Amino acid sequence: MPAQTEPNPLGKLILGALIGVGITYAYVRFGYKPPAVVQLAEKVTDGAVATTASLSLYSPTASDDERQRALLVYLSKEPEVLLEVNRELDGRIMQEVLRRKALGQAKVLKHQMTAYEGALARPALREVLQQKYGVTDDDQLKRRMLATAIRKDEFLHWYLKRISLNQSDDHLVDVVLGSYQNELRTGRIALAPRERN
Repeated sequence: MPAQTEPNPLGKLILGALIGVGITYAYVRFGYKPPAVVQLAEKVTDGAVATTASLSLYSPTASDDERQRALLVYLSKEPEVLLEVNRELDGRIMQEVLRRKALGQAKVLKHQMTAYEGALARPALREVLQQKYGVTDDDQLKRRMLATAIRKDEFLHWYLKRISLNQSDDHLVDVVLGSYQNELRTGRIALAPRERN
């Protein structure tokens, strides 16, 4: 009789993760939910975890740290609550999540300006960049390179166009260069236009 081999636990983990990612993608993209039988065990487990977390969340004796951890667990198991709160706050939670992601990407691009100086210090590369962008001034070359980088970052470009009244490349470059100060908050962006000579 041939020896039976035990299933590879790493293989099971990877397969489970792939299935989870696939189901999540199908839900987010198409609204697909697995059949009720598949969801039943997860709902029972999630319900028990959410109930346990809510004991600390709503306990008058819980510390702020305990309440924060309980809220994290509770919302991870009851995400509909977070969606409902987001709706009641006119989408401000979603707006803040998007702003924070865009701000992180804007700061990364802002730091690329230093790398652009290094590129311009190389005569052969500088010549190629001058031909590509049609300008010779260092500041203008760096700004056009940054504008190209912003357009290539699809999410950041979409977000900046969404929050900016002025959607020119030049303005979007100003917004990214001022991202540490304006934090991509619409009120601060509108109040701080770059002065031109």
